[in-house]
Amino acid sequence: MQHSRPKVFFIGFNKTATTSFHKLFLSNGYKSFHHSTRINRKKIYLGETIKHNLEENKKLLSGLEDYDVYSEFCFATDKIFYEGSENFNILDKQYPNSYFILQTRNEKDWINSRFNHKSVNAEDFYLRAQKALNLDEPGLKNYWLENRKTLHKKIRHYFENRNNFIEYNIDKENIEKVTTFLKNYYDIDIKFWKKHNATT
Repeated sequence: MQHSRPKVFFIGFNKTATTSFHKLFLSNGYKSFHHSTRINRKKIYLGETIKHNLEENKKLLSGLEDYDVYSEFCFATDKIFYEGSENFNILDKQYPNSYFILQTRNEKDWINSRFNHKSVNAEDFYLRAQKALNLDEPGLKNYWLENRKTLHKKIRHYFENRNNFIEYNIDKENIEKVTTFLKNYYDIDIKFWKKHNATT
């Protein structure tokens, strides 16, 4: 069963406050899917699900449609590195009237945070990415930076002059920019806004 309110997609890369946004919405009583969760004892990944559904010509969120908010679309193993947020245009068409938020931050801090991102039960994030993409550390850094630049440009062009999109700089802007943007359907108490899972 889908919620009647529009969905919210945080389509910025991981390490741009995705955990903080996830916890903000959870604390306000909304259903949020961040990266992965267990459903019927099986670990389900957002990025992997989107990849599979795209290959099967299904709606991208098939099996995960009973959520309000989605964040951290990246799926990384030592064989697959997939940025599910690259399908933002398909999500926009399949889930009309949804809200899209592109979170950004200082480029140097972002890349450092990605390389410092540790995993509890798996190899560190950047090591998995290096293996999947067959890149050394400098090559991976360049790949991530170019991919970020390209995707941000595509997103800005696609949503130009659209009222269901904002860009939010987590370093410089106030959280009220997000809560005001969503106020017609989401009543968010900003007392729950805190920094989580920071690795810079």
